[in-house]
Amino acid sequence: MHKRTLHMIASLLLLPLLTGCPQIQTVRLAQDTPDDIDTLLELHEFARVRNLTVKHPDVDTIELQQRIDDLESAYESDILAQAGKLKDNNELLNAVELLSEALFKIPHSTQLRELRTTIEVERLHQLQVNERKTLIARATYLLDRQKLYAQQINLEIPGYEQRHEHAQQESEQRLVSARLLEHARYALQAEELDDTGTCLELAKRLDEGADTTALLDELHALKKSRQETTRQANNVRKASIKSKTDRDEKDVTEKLLVTTQKALDANNLHDARDAFTKIPHSTSQDSGVIAVQSSLDQAVRTRVKQLIVNGDALYRSDRIHEALKIWSEALSLDPNNTELRERTDRANKVLANLEELKRQQQK
Repeated sequence: MHKRTLHMIASLLLLPLLTGCPQIQTVRLAQDTPDDIDTLLELHEFARVRNLTVKHPDVDTIELQQRIDDLESAYESDILAQAGKLKDNNELLNAVELLSEALFKIPHSTQLRELRTTIEVERLHQLQVNERKTLIARATYLLDRQKLYAQQINLEIPGYEQRHEHAQQESEQRLVSARLLEHARYALQAEELDDTGTCLELAKRLDEGADTTALLDELHALKKSRQETTRQANNVRKASIKSKTDRDEKDVTEKLLVTTQKALDANNLHDARDAFTKIPHSTSQDSGVIAVQSSLDQAVRTRVKQLIVNGDALYRSDRIHEALKIWSEALSLDPNNTELRERTDRANKVLANLEELKRQQQK
């Protein structure tokens, strides 16, 4: 019998066992009939049903196609949800198997295919990471054994068994070093630079070679380039932040200058001083700020000078409370004025003495 025929018979005989579905054990792919449509749909065998509609156009109705589409869509959504949960639980192999089985039933599903590809890539990476961890642990163990052997030969000449065991270990070190070098290349492609460095450093200590040294040089150059790129990016970010801060502070300054000038025009020096002191230091040397400050200082000097004259007149008239009030107002405008400070201190002492005399007279 022809080999192809034998293979087809064998495949058809195995199909019921592979499906594991008792309802369809007697229904084989090459023997599907229109009577099997309901059973096939219950088993989500949509591809086989569509093949039947092609082979038997008389059963291909709009209602049947709509039914297939609805069931297919619901099945696809359910599989996507199940595969997503498996992925979240890190059951990646089960997720891939579930999606692969579903793709036999809906081979045209782009969503199922894309999710399977994504999970397969993640699973491959996970296997690589797990193997890398195992290799790193093995490399660490071999290096410890190497150190122990070096300590032992300093104490006594090694025997045949020790030398033989050491030779076997050196052979394993070369193999582990080669595998670590492969993992370093993979980690470098995945931009996992720390893992790349760990693999290369261990590989170099196990069996230093030109490829390992070259890849280490490449890694160091890449890290240096990344650091420079990061530094430049940080500088750009800082410059951007400073530029925005400068713009914001200029906007604040303009608003405060308007407020200060309005208060000056209204001869309200306290409000003018309060607004002006809130101007950001970064804009203190702007021409507009300097001009308003000059006007404010001149107005304050004039007001303080007049208040001092008025306070002096009241003080000479023994109206000390009123004089102190006038001088305090002047001091609030010019808090660093030593002349005013002396006057208020003197007035407070005089008032204190007067209060003391009153208390003594009342006794």
